[in-house]
Amino acid sequence: MFSIATSSTSGIGECVDAYLIGTNVQQTIEDGQYWVEHATYSPDEVSVRFSHRLVAIHPFPKGIEALQAADEREAIPTRVPTRQQDWRELSCDGPNFSHVRAHESDYKNGNPSFPEVDRLMAKLLGYPDSDYYGSVDDFPKMVPLRRWVKASQHDLVHIFPGGNGLRHGVERFPSDYALVLMHDFDVLDLYLDAVENGYKNQQQATSIAICRVLEEGGVDTRRCFFSNRFMGVRDAKDQYGPNPGRRYAPFVRLSDAILDATIDAVRPRVVFLLGKHVLDSLGLEGLWRNEYVANTSVAGRKIIAASLTHTSKRHLNIGRVQFDGKTGHEAEIEIIRKAMRMGGLA
Repeated sequence: MFSIATSSTSGIGECVDAYLIGTNVQQTIEDGQYWVEHATYSPDEVSVRFSHRLVAIHPFPKGIEALQAADEREAIPTRVPTRQQDWRELSCDGPNFSHVRAHESDYKNGNPSFPEVDRLMAKLLGYPDSDYYGSVDDFPKMVPLRRWVKASQHDLVHIFPGGNGLRHGVERFPSDYALVLMHDFDVLDLYLDAVENGYKNQQQATSIAICRVLEEGGVDTRRCFFSNRFMGVRDAKDQYGPNPGRRYAPFVRLSDAILDATIDAVRPRVVFLLGKHVLDSLGLEGLWRNEYVANTSVAGRKIIAASLTHTSKRHLNIGRVQFDGKTGHEAEIEIIRKAMRMGGLA
């Protein structure tokens, strides 16, 4: 039988506290045995799910490679394959879910590595698909992001998840500054294409637009972390309207947990919230209806929060913004400036 590490203090394992390693591994073993005994998934899929869980827990001092020397077959019956496989050929929940992380180089997909981001992604990867992303009958179904978008030197921002959350070329993880929170990633087809080919021009336009607005308001976007409120992509034709996963409690809990961990990592003094749907999901409707900027609670923390127009519909909605005697674009720039002052960043 393989041995379990007594602590998890490096790499992907930092998402699991040391005292929980044994419990998490035991639960994974029991789940694997149940899947096999009840034919819950195909043998290949059981192997993928089991290995994926162990990667997230990181119970081995030398990493997941220790499995090669361990008798893994004692944990799962021998009819489940234990050989190395190309995870891109396997599926978590069907043919649309084929982009599961296999190796670190595939996982990074050209994105620079930061331990803080690795821990966030490891935490996200630790949530089983079928438990947190809805049933196969749900439509549009939320799909997990298992690989990062292919990075390019032409990208302005690599928005998390999908990217490392930072401006291109940033060499240090930013903290004690600002978090920029958007709605959700995009639709499944665009995500899968971006994994292989990088962002399209229209996707890059969102990053360019928000950076221009923030910088005009005095924000150093190289010190910001860019993320999404909801941790998944839509298996749908378009991404308009509120996130369909908002009514599925487990998916909301997953997104809440990642937001909570993001705030712990970034420690932002100011959070910029883009669009009505983000505000509604956090119970902050008043920010877009009345105040626009306030010292309020975000994920249980008192933080300066500012409501900004989402860049995808900015041309339609910016004219409605009125703040401090100004209207439209000038009003929004003043909102940003006030938030920076209130956060002690200007």
